[in-house]
Amino acid sequence: MLAKIAKEKLEIDLHNCTIDRFETSDKFSGIILWDVLEHLYNPKEMLQHCERLAKPGAYLFIQVPNYLGISDRFKTLLHRLRLKNNNFKHFGFPWHIYSFNKKSLSLLLEGSGFTPLKFESWSHHMKEGKNNIFLSPLQRMIKKFCLSDYIVCVARYKNN
Repeated sequence: MLAKIAKEKLEIDLHNCTIDRFETSDKFSGIILWDVLEHLYNPKEMLQHCERLAKPGAYLFIQVPNYLGISDRFKTLLHRLRLKNNNFKHFGFPWHIYSFNKKSLSLLLEGSGFTPLKFESWSHHMKEGKNNIFLSPLQRMIKKFCLSDYIVCVARYKNN
């Protein structure tokens, strides 16, 4: 449905398929995997498909939930205590198969042909623009120590 709208209304050549089934001779300068890797049984395989589609020096933009984030730790505790509520129904298995932190994401990227360039951690409050004068100093500290809800990474394809 959305591919049809993109083609008819926006005149965009959009392919409605998963990356592993996407066939093209084109190479791309940038690939975005926003909230994808944590849902896959084999995230390394996905990154290898991205490598196949990437131009030399291409950028990869990734966002994953931060396993070491304060919010994730709290949600994990609620699930372990069996106190989960409907606000967290998407959290954990089977929806999130893998959990990541800065180190594990870095190792996955490096093992898949990409060099991590920049990591940031940000909360859903910042993502939704809910920042205020009282939260700002706390959010800066949480962001600095990578304790927010999400890890965002920019990586570059290692080419010969």
